[in-house]
Amino acid sequence: MEPTGTRTRANTVEKNEQKQTPVKIEDVARQAGVSIMSVSRAMRGVEGVSETKRCEIREIARQLGYAPNRMAGGLAARDSTLIGVSVPTLFDTVFAEIFEDMRPVFTKAGFQTVIDTTEYEAEREEQWISRMISWHPAGVILSGVHHSRRTREVILKAGIPALEIWDYSDNPIDMCVGIDHTAAGRSMGDYLIEIGYRRPAYVGVSLGRYPRAEDRLDGLAAAFQDFDITVGPIERSVRHASFEGGRNATAAFSSVRIRCRMSYTISTITWHSAA
Repeated sequence: MEPTGTRTRANTVEKNEQKQTPVKIEDVARQAGVSIMSVSRAMRGVEGVSETKRCEIREIARQLGYAPNRMAGGLAARDSTLIGVSVPTLFDTVFAEIFEDMRPVFTKAGFQTVIDTTEYEAEREEQWISRMISWHPAGVILSGVHHSRRTREVILKAGIPALEIWDYSDNPIDMCVGIDHTAAGRSMGDYLIEIGYRRPAYVGVSLGRYPRAEDRLDGLAAAFQDFDITVGPIERSVRHASFEGGRNATAAFSSVRIRCRMSYTISTITWHSAA
């Protein structure tokens, strides 16, 4: 006969093995190959996930034994009235007008907006999103789709709705509504070629400061490259995107070229209104 103590230890081990860690939303997301936000939307039955993917996610959740915390979700929905809005600057009329039109819509729906500016710096955006998440907002709105890895991770871990505006990506954090700036630059280049321009030059802001401007320049350059034409010279003397900065830089650029008896058919592409 097996000793009693041995049997007791065996039973204890067996019971411990039967204990399972509760399945988390992260487990479902990993198994389904989607974001935490997509799982949340699928389980709540809200927009943002296709019907096919919704059924797939729910089936995976059923197989794993995942049960959403309805109480926590209810408390979050009931208590959160803050919407965080991040824009590069309020000195640009585009972003000022976007926020001006957003605010009354949110106010009417019972939400309050908290806005901050990043000055086009990823580190500032990262610090802002960390502060914002600590306030448990109902959602956040970010400008553009160029964010640090940590910013994306913090938002995904929080599991709140996130909207990226004024740019386009096939891999948004959650949702995005905006412009494909590379395609926009390409369209402009195609048009300029069609009407006969062959000596393009560029006047713009410092390299790396405005990623969407760089995307537009890439699209423009690609259009001319199809005709073995290189965009250049490239003048990056504009410190901040503005009509005045573009005008002054173009005037200086043109003055030098005139003295050197050189002419170019495109003198400036600052595209301030699409910052």
